[in-house]
Amino acid sequence: MKTRVVISMLVTLGFLTICLPAAADSVLYQNGEFRGVWSLYVGNGSEVIDTFNLGTNSVITGFSFAFWVGQGDAPKSVNWTINNPEHDLELWGTFNLTSTMICADCVSWWWDVDPTIPGLDAYTSTVTGLNIPLPPGTTGLTLWGGESVNGGGLWWDAASWGPATIIYPPWDDEYGSEVFTIYGTPVPEPGTVLLLASGLVGVAGLSRRRHL
Repeated sequence: MKTRVVISMLVTLGFLTICLPAAADSVLYQNGEFRGVWSLYVGNGSEVIDTFNLGTNSVITGFSFAFWVGQGDAPKSVNWTINNPEHDLELWGTFNLTSTMICADCVSWWWDVDPTIPGLDAYTSTVTGLNIPLPPGTTGLTLWGGESVNGGGLWWDAASWGPATIIYPPWDDEYGSEVFTIYGTPVPEPGTVLLLASGLVGVAGLSRRRHL
């Protein structure tokens, strides 16, 4: 009897472990690293849409971006929309940003044309504590209405051609997309969960027979 109870508990715990996402977040998608190229404005009245592709059902727990602001300023917040037409999904909200300076008075490629123009400050801005379930497939990420601590706007650092694709504004074909990373946990497909669970049950049955 004790053997049956122990085996039952082990199977249950194993099944729960498979069903629940891993505690540690991982990088679900990365679109380049800080490149040092001042790109598109995502302040008041402007938006930028990049696409990304996840291979499986996932739960997004955070983002990181590379932003530029005026000297002595810092990123504060940015509005966002996530859209997946294939699954009729549209979510939106505001990210309150936690930012770490990359460099002060940086010289961006754009400013090289006129050295007298002061450089901008560059930051890595992160968002954590999210719980956004997303299906696989191509999804649009829109950033708009970005705001700095001093009330200015944000400029998104340009990535070096992908793997994401920019779809708005359509004329921005010089860079291809912007820098961002998505963190989270993949969610196992139901069929995979059932298959692994049945395997655990089979192992439990063998163990039980051996003890009879």
